[in-house]
Amino acid sequence: MTAWNKRGFYREMIAIAIPVAIQNIITVGVSMADTVMLGSLGETPLSASALANQLFFIFTLVMFGTSGGTNVLAAQFWGKRDIASIKKVLGYTYRLVLAVAALMTVISALFPTQILSLFTNEEPVIAEGARYLRVISASFFFFGLTTITSGMLRAVQNVRVSMAASVVSVGLNIFLN
Repeated sequence: MTAWNKRGFYREMIAIAIPVAIQNIITVGVSMADTVMLGSLGETPLSASALANQLFFIFTLVMFGTSGGTNVLAAQFWGKRDIASIKKVLGYTYRLVLAVAALMTVISALFPTQILSLFTNEEPVIAEGARYLRVISASFFFFGLTTITSGMLRAVQNVRVSMAASVVSVGLNIFLN
């Protein structure tokens, strides 16, 4: 690799890496703001939120795995400039994500107590966690779609839109907290 190619490579890498790093820092900021807000309410609400987020964590793992696989395919198609194949992959992925999100939403909305009872036997925490899980149940759709979209945008070298969306979401989250 010539010196010029190295400089160009590093320039492109930094142009992608910095917004991705900022987006990840913002994600941690949202979690921190939520923890501070819930911590001020007491031990039971904080524990209930952590308990309910166990289910959300499982969903997050599925989304990141799905997004990772999708991104590999999309990046390969992007390298070939095969936009039609990127759209097909994105369409299949959206359908999969919506199906999994629908399942998680139904479980969260209709059976929160039963699901949370798998993780603990503390009744007050389960009761608060069930209320919280019912409230956030619709967020599975939004989280799934934004995770896949954000990953896809990264795969096609468009990281600024995802970063801007993250900045807006953290501001909105802190304001609403």
